[in-house]
Amino acid sequence: MTNKLPIKYRPMMESDTSFIYSSWLKSYRNSPFAQHMVNDVYYDNYKLAIKEVLERPTTQVIMACNVDDPDQIFGYVVLEAVGEAKLLHYVYVKYPNRKLGIAKTMLQVAIPEFGQEYTVTSHASHNFSKLANRFMLVYNPF
Repeated sequence: MTNKLPIKYRPMMESDTSFIYSSWLKSYRNSPFAQHMVNDVYYDNYKLAIKEVLERPTTQVIMACNVDDPDQIFGYVVLEAVGEAKLLHYVYVKYPNRKLGIAKTMLQVAIPEFGQEYTVTSHASHNFSKLANRFMLVYNPF
């Protein structure tokens, strides 16, 4: 299926921060990494981990939003420059907008060579194995 939404890709703004925290924490909650943790342990500690990633000067967040209304967010990608390479931390697309090619397009905007060479990712959700071979992703949580 092809992406037919009018999408603008832009850097993260301060007003996007609470959406990113909320969606990342909720969507990663049932991942293999976090599924057996007690809620308090997961939310208290993982919020700090996200904060650390977002505050690094080498982190880049690209937002996919409506062309006519940049506050209407469809999804985002969180990347970090590690030398010449890009480390993919997280990709999120709102449920109604999934399977429209938004995540792939965001990654192609952020990493021009995406899909042509391996991309290392620091997070793996239940969907990771489906995407790993298709998009040449390698999971390395360290």
